[in-house]
Amino acid sequence: SIGKLIHLRYLDLSETDIKPLPNSITKLQNLQTLELSRCWSLSRLPADIFKKLTNLRSLSLDDVGADSFFLPSGLGQLTSLHKLTFLGVQSDKETAKLSDLKNLNNLRGSLEILFISEINDPIHEAKEANLGSKRGLK
Repeated sequence: SIGKLIHLRYLDLSETDIKPLPNSITKLQNLQTLELSRCWSLSRLPADIFKKLTNLRSLSLDDVGADSFFLPSGLGQLTSLHKLTFLGVQSDKETAKLSDLKNLNNLRGSLEILFISEINDPIHEAKEANLGSKRGLK
């Protein structure tokens, strides 16, 4: 099981046919980089992934199955996160929100934000996210 690799810091599953990411990945407490780009079949991440992988600094999600893929709630806990390439936003309480970016002040590079369903107050969400203060974001 991948969960036994507790000292693993870098995991690249890009271009694989992985569907749900296994729950055992949450045991990788030292993981700093998770590459999931071009995982077109990826349907979900474990619900508690952001509570467990607090050392995560880079999360690459380029070209995932955007229409059906959402990050679970708790994204805002990853205050060391430098790289996040995709955020699908919807009104579901179980998924990450735009406002979860509020405390992620170390973000750099490009971030694609896709509004998949209507959210109640998009202007309020955007203000809460405080994107203007994230100087490293493009």
